[in-house]
Amino acid sequence: NGADLVIANHEHVIHPYKNDGSFCWYSLGNFLSSDGVWNEPFDNLCQYSAVVHADLAREDNGISAKYSFELFLSHENDEGQVVSEPVYELFGKCNDEAQKQKIRSECEMLLNRIYGTTDRAYEMRPCYEIEGTGDKKL
Repeated sequence: NGADLVIANHEHVIHPYKNDGSFCWYSLGNFLSSDGVWNEPFDNLCQYSAVVHADLAREDNGISAKYSFELFLSHENDEGQVVSEPVYELFGKCNDEAQKQKIRSECEMLLNRIYGTTDRAYEMRPCYEIEGTGDKKL
């Protein structure tokens, strides 16, 4: 209905964004784990959430917008508290190879969902770009 940017939240898992004339991301997770969801994608990756960065710059012909995101993982720390931390940082300090592979596999599943790809390998990064938004004028 004419909005250029919509960031909202519903569900407990990350869903893909839409970038078709306006940028919309309706489900970013919830920064708190739960047992799963009743709606597609029916998975148990509720421990992951996304943080969206909207970089807006005023220009002579309007406002340009570029979007990116980070993945976060909620987990129990050594003190028994549930915390949410950037996946890239957790991955970097993890010494357990099996746990690193699990994080990598789950992140690739999420990134394939977010980007609308299938079985694509993604590298672990602190931030992921959303292509095609840098030239968008609001």
